[in-house]
Amino acid sequence: MNQFLTDIDADVTNVFLNAEEFGTKATWTDSSGNATEVNCIFGQPYVPLEVGDPIQSDNPRAIVHSADLANCRQGDGFDVEGIAHEILEAHPCGTGATVLILSRDPAPRPKP
Repeated sequence: MNQFLTDIDADVTNVFLNAEEFGTKATWTDSSGNATEVNCIFGQPYVPLEVGDPIQSDNPRAIVHSADLANCRQGDGFDVEGIAHEILEAHPCGTGATVLILSRDPAPRPKP
């Protein structure tokens, strides 16, 4: 990794996702029931959807450090601020961060 990408990765982890700065603590639960605490930037956008708009959803989103969720899959649990969500999509940005598209109504998950 070149120095520029190393610096971006450090900024994502140490500043933006830091729970004492901009971040929020969350718990990722994989399909086997293994839970891992991670930091994220969480948002619940409200966008009125109209026919013809390029926006397709108003689902909550979380930005996470890619290395923290390297093996996340659709259907994994992602609990933020005591509210259970399900991962619908994961989009790596190429900057050390991944954007998760979440569902507010998750399916039941296996208990660890």
